[in-house]
Amino acid sequence: MIVQNWDDYSPYFRREEFVCPCGCDQADMRINHMNKLLDARKIANVPFIILSGFRCRSYNHTIGGRAASDHVTGQGSDIRALDSSTYFEILSAAILAGFLRIGSNRGAIHLGNNPTNPQRVCWTYY
Repeated sequence: MIVQNWDDYSPYFRREEFVCPCGCDQADMRINHMNKLLDARKIANVPFIILSGFRCRSYNHTIGGRAASDHVTGQGSDIRALDSSTYFEILSAAILAGFLRIGSNRGAIHLGNNPTNPQRVCWTYY
């Protein structure tokens, strides 16, 4: 199910943070993903700055994203993590909240939970 009531995620998250950047105004995030993200945010007790939320297929293709990206199903978010302490808090909270797909790059952590993609995986990308 897609999030309809963004107030359920306030004050931690707003719809605007998850809107596809192409201008299509889609923010079709899945409730199960957002609930886990909210749990992780509360556990970490640090701000989660969303770098990427929902991506329409067209935008995802344009930026070179994988066709099976968690983002196109509304089950992926990239969170800024600029220092090692914040990175640790987000990462450990994500695991405790039940995320089974975690990607890492310089300055960001991808949290995904699309069940059709491989589970219990961590990866790096640059």
